[in-house]
Amino acid sequence: MQYEDRPDTEVPYILKCCNPCAVFKSGNWRDGPVDKKTDPKGYRYPGQDNVQITGERPIRFIDSIYGIVAGVYTVRHLNGAGYNTIRKMIYQYAPPQDKNNTERYIEIVSAAAKKTADELLDVKDEAAMLALMRVIIRVECGPTPPADLPRNWVPEGDIAFGVRMGMGLISTAAALPPRPVIERPHGRTSLTLEEFGHSLRGPNP
Repeated sequence: MQYEDRPDTEVPYILKCCNPCAVFKSGNWRDGPVDKKTDPKGYRYPGQDNVQITGERPIRFIDSIYGIVAGVYTVRHLNGAGYNTIRKMIYQYAPPQDKNNTERYIEIVSAAAKKTADELLDVKDEAAMLALMRVIIRVECGPTPPADLPRNWVPEGDIAFGVRMGMGLISTAAALPPRPVIERPHGRTSLTLEEFGHSLRGPNP
């Protein structure tokens, strides 16, 4: 069974885009980094899919690991722009004007990170970033995945790999954990949940 074909009642749309941190083209995107050498019209994240449906806000990635990299990039960029506490960061990442329950989001992240909402975030601390990405994925995707999916929707090994890549501890040119590739519509190459195994569906950690 292909991941994209799972009912929306089981799997959030952002996961179908391999974007578990819900990095959008607008919203948290508006404060995203810009690299004119990479894309004259704005920034392209590593692993960003060449196919983007018109009007679709979530950015599509070719693998969920790259979606986590984008989440790390966004948080680190916001931190460098002065949004350096959980409260400040979440108000940019998930603002109330985008129909988010921002205060509840802050409470959940603070509890998971074991920090108050106004403590400084250390975005150079790998353990802190790993904990942050776990809880962002859980908030964005929902608290309870189907029984055949990992506890945090994305396998722990892939979350850790994405965090390390996003922090520059692994090159974005590095090979991802091996997984088969299939031809998809629109002439692009993509992966199914079932075929790339641990990328989205591997054994519960």
